[in-house]
Amino acid sequence: MAKNQYYPVIMKTGKITIYNNWEEECKPNVNKVKGVLGYCGCKDEIKVGEFIIEKLEISFDELIDLFDNGNIAYKNFNLNKLKNNPIKTVDKKVVDETVNKEYPKGVLYIYVDGSYSGSKKNYSYGVVVVDKDEEIIYEDKGVGKDPDAVALRQICGEIEGAKKAIEYAEIENAYEIVICYDYKGVELWAAMADSEAIRHYSNEKPWKADNKFTQEYKKFMHEKQKNMKIHFKKIDAHTGHEFNERADELAKEALGIKK
Repeated sequence: MAKNQYYPVIMKTGKITIYNNWEEECKPNVNKVKGVLGYCGCKDEIKVGEFIIEKLEISFDELIDLFDNGNIAYKNFNLNKLKNNPIKTVDKKVVDETVNKEYPKGVLYIYVDGSYSGSKKNYSYGVVVVDKDEEIIYEDKGVGKDPDAVALRQICGEIEGAKKAIEYAEIENAYEIVICYDYKGVELWAAMADSEAIRHYSNEKPWKADNKFTQEYKKFMHEKQKNMKIHFKKIDAHTGHEFNERADELAKEALGIKK
């Protein structure tokens, strides 16, 4: 049996580290750090890619984006081998048959996404609001303002986008909305014990917020859910969904990243 060369560890914050040794590097970190989403031993670069793709429910192109944007920490890892061997993922239908299929007519769909620049060491968000006629009626983008939040990378941007979505809904007196996202922490950090998020992820409890940024987000969302009905919808990233792609584009534009 081939010996494992790599040990990828994925945190709920979105941080990903690929270790080269189990006993000295990976095991101590997994055992002492809270908020681990998943980890495993992999015999080669392809298995590492397959693990991350499956765990984060992302496409191969998004995986490569994570590497290129500095969102995955590693050493002695042959990234070119992974890039030269694209991993096939199951095609999923991500474009809604109708934007209001699951929720009452008139409910706003708000698409949010985040990005991160390793060179600028900053994060950003993009927001796209769609009406019942599937027309974009509002867009927003911006960069992070808290240097301590940079550790969360693009996750903090997507969290900020969700908060901006709520703020827009309040201005427009919209009391029921659907937040569409591609990182499930947006939903599970916001989830309350009796929320529909638990029905969406029946095998998971609401995520515990382990740092001040996710704690602030959880508190913010719980407070807003007292007066607003907030639905959540998972959209697979980088799979051609028009509005999700636009939110991603806006987030990148805010950082000056060419898509």
